[in-house]
Amino acid sequence: MLRSLGIPARLAVGFAEGARVENERTGDEYIVRKLDAHAWPEVYFPGIGWVEFEPTGSQPALDRPFPPRDEIETGGPIQNLLQRDDLENTREDLRGLQEEGDIALPEQTEVQPVNPSLYLIPLFIAFAALIVYFSRRYSVPERIPVLLRASYERAGAQTPAWILNWERWVHISAIERSFESVNFALRLLYNPMPMDATPVERAKGLTKHQPKVKNEIAALLDEHQTSLYTSREADVLRARRAAFNIRLQALRERIRYIFEGRPIESP
Repeated sequence: MLRSLGIPARLAVGFAEGARVENERTGDEYIVRKLDAHAWPEVYFPGIGWVEFEPTGSQPALDRPFPPRDEIETGGPIQNLLQRDDLENTREDLRGLQEEGDIALPEQTEVQPVNPSLYLIPLFIAFAALIVYFSRRYSVPERIPVLLRASYERAGAQTPAWILNWERWVHISAIERSFESVNFALRLLYNPMPMDATPVERAKGLTKHQPKVKNEIAALLDEHQTSLYTSREADVLRARRAAFNIRLQALRERIRYIFEGRPIESP
């Protein structure tokens, strides 16, 4: 009847508690005989477990003895054993009833682990924002090569060339950095020009072999000369745009040379 209403229930078969006999040495005892064989229903209550019910009117009330108080208060082995046995039996009984179709237990939703990238992405954004903030606030990129060079000098060692080049790079103007694209293209495609070559000679040498970007080279040279020899302010955006196109064309020519094998003449 309970199962027809969707209430978990089962039939338990065993023995009744039998006849109670008092024993002064060991306490109350129960004598269970064959005639004490009995059956009774049990109903499952969430949070409590299986609870037995006694519908037989002639059956005496259950007299369930409890373990000693110290075992209950301290959580001794008796209580742990009872809790563990009740939990395991309840799981097995519920699983059996569910397989028989007598009850429908609520489905347990599987907890999906949180993707670590959900934590790493915000941390990375915050770290990048801190780098940008301190870089603009305290000029960190300009100070790092200076500190490295000072460390080598205090130690009495020779400063590597890449640190010196780094220090020079962070202290030159934006127009000079853009003009370095001309030297980059010359080193990538041809032999680098002599150290005493002027910016005009470098620009002419690259224009001779890269006529596709002659307008960009002329614009970059014009802004470079403006920043050095006039009181007018150079157009940094125009210089950067021209430098980008020069570098891009140089990389294309280098890739074409790798795949086609055509020699690149020196200017």
